[in-house]
Amino acid sequence: MRLEYNAAAFLTGVLVAFLPPLLYFGYYGEIQSMLYCTFVFGFVYGTEGFALGTGIWFLATLLFPIHVFLGTGVKNKRLWLLVIANTVGMCMTLGMGNSTLHDYMLILPGVMMGVWRMVEGLKQRKKDAKRLVWAGLVFAICFAYPGYKTMGACREMIRQAGDSSTYEHVIETAACIPAAERDSVWGYEVPLRWYSIADIMPCSKYCGWQEHYMELSPQIEADITQMMNQEPPEWIVTKARAVIRNEMMKAVLLKSYEIYAENEDFVLYRKVRI
Repeated sequence: MRLEYNAAAFLTGVLVAFLPPLLYFGYYGEIQSMLYCTFVFGFVYGTEGFALGTGIWFLATLLFPIHVFLGTGVKNKRLWLLVIANTVGMCMTLGMGNSTLHDYMLILPGVMMGVWRMVEGLKQRKKDAKRLVWAGLVFAICFAYPGYKTMGACREMIRQAGDSSTYEHVIETAACIPAAERDSVWGYEVPLRWYSIADIMPCSKYCGWQEHYMELSPQIEADITQMMNQEPPEWIVTKARAVIRNEMMKAVLLKSYEIYAENEDFVLYRKVRI
């Protein structure tokens, strides 16, 4: 009966995880888009090239459990197989694609294995000062770089929290758009928080990172091209320092739009009125 219970629990977990998004996207008729985004585009996005995006120093953190296993003299073959498989898998996962700081949450299971073995080793050798020093050094070396990056990210968040200029520039830009035309606004290469601050719903599901996404997927570029040819938005907002490389978008902005307003952070384009 245990096998049946485990199978039932597994299937229940899968159902709980997948049923809500299936119902939501099914209600709006977007099942096909969801499957494409999750599996097809997700695979393309997650396998472009191979590079540890946040720096080679993160390898020290990835190898943390192996350092601990070596230092504590683990001889259990199953544990070694588990930690090696986890480390290799994480290196491949984080290396293939856009590995950014938040993606390194994936290494937490390996880190916890290392912490567990470190605690167990210290329990067994409470009076061994060398082991204590070694454990501290391993932990410090393996987590120095993540700590440094995290502190930098926290300082930037605090700085942004005290700087209202971006918020003011969003409000200033959005105020130029008539209320009757706020359902025809598209942000091109703008931070997604622009929509939240402006309280405007983008008129296209491709509402951010368009340059990168069009490079990865011809289908996305075809969809955006079709939109610009058939139902172009009345307003397009971009970052003031945005570098627009896509030839189609450069041609459209040059031919069919004019700069209506701009400030230090954003440029607002209006469709040319005939």
